[in-house]
Amino acid sequence: MNYGKTLAHALSERPPKLIQPEADARPAAVAIPIWDDGNTLNLLYLIRSKKDGDPWSGHIAFPGGRIESYDNGPQAAAERETEEEVGLHLSNKHSVGRLDDLKTQFHKVHVAGFVYLLAGKPDLCLNSEIHKAYWITLGDLLDSTRYRTANISGVWGNRQVPAIDLLGDKYPVLWGLTYRFTAQIMECLGYHLPGGADLQIMGTSRS
Repeated sequence: MNYGKTLAHALSERPPKLIQPEADARPAAVAIPIWDDGNTLNLLYLIRSKKDGDPWSGHIAFPGGRIESYDNGPQAAAERETEEEVGLHLSNKHSVGRLDDLKTQFHKVHVAGFVYLLAGKPDLCLNSEIHKAYWITLGDLLDSTRYRTANISGVWGNRQVPAIDLLGDKYPVLWGLTYRFTAQIMECLGYHLPGGADLQIMGTSRS
């Protein structure tokens, strides 16, 4: 399978489901840079630096952030944030489509996701917001021995969610919005992650 062409074609045939942000929502956007090495696809994941007051502090994430008033729409925000965070300049020539918008119930964040295909592995320059960056292959994402049910605690209480152990015990698992965007990409390629791209909650207990 030519994964890059398959993904680009699937996204071109798949109109994204867009969310109209609520008045008090925080609109954000992420970029999903993907390097096609000719054999497989490599997706760029970041470990965010730990920061007080940041609900995603230390999490695995895609490049991205808040949409500012000066951004020319969500895609421009995703590209700006990517360049700021990892020094990677993205443009329309790399863009292959938009994923379905996602939202969180608890922080009222609405997130748009944009996919970019790169012909070569780019050099990255991480800023202080990013702790580490990793290129993760399709094989790693589809390795069922990495699949977990993670117990996540926060202002909402305790929840069990599907997750993937990408980097070992010393690092956080992939879960939440980033997992759900990843699941959309896998579905475009004909694969399925546990729970899919729908709301990733498999049981709730209030503490």
